[in-house]
Amino acid sequence: MPPFKENEQKRFTEKLCAAECEILKVVDFKLDLELAIPFEYIKRFNRVLFEAQIGKNGCQVDNLSRTAIAIGNDSFLTDVNLLYSTQTVALACVMLAAARYEFELPTFCLSQPMFTITENAY
Repeated sequence: MPPFKENEQKRFTEKLCAAECEILKVVDFKLDLELAIPFEYIKRFNRVLFEAQIGKNGCQVDNLSRTAIAIGNDSFLTDVNLLYSTQTVALACVMLAAARYEFELPTFCLSQPMFTITENAY
């Protein structure tokens, strides 16, 4: 197929988009997707898990909170928020941030593995 001329490419793109919209209407495609945001849970988990260390390492707990929130932000670049509950994602963010700053996690968090890494989630 020879390359499109500029005006032909624009017309073809418009027709393709219109056809795509018609197909989506026919199959009754609806994208009503609402994701809960893990940031409130991150704050709660930090408070509960590290309240004993807040007095001793206040600055580090603040860094941990900021890092956990940054990880939560970055999690929206993946499909993890679609695959797991908001609470699970928030706890994973806190645990990753705690590992980064070498915080000791309470023993009830370490009693059994909570997450597994899979090569092919689909």
